[in-house]
Amino acid sequence: MTATYKLLIADDHPLVRDAMARVIREAYAGAEVIEVEDFAAAFAHAQQDPDLDLIVLD
Repeated sequence: MTATYKLLIADDHPLVRDAMARVIREAYAGAEVIEVEDFAAAFAHAQQDPDLDLIVLD
């Protein structure tokens, strides 16, 4: 059985978010990566989704 992870990346630069998401998906196949562009969106998403394993903030 493979562990699955749910991660949230918040960064205002789309290229940075994309690069981080790619590295995570390559390292952890099956990981769910959610991308948002600012802290407000990250905070709102975190309040609605208590199952997040990791939040990466810029």
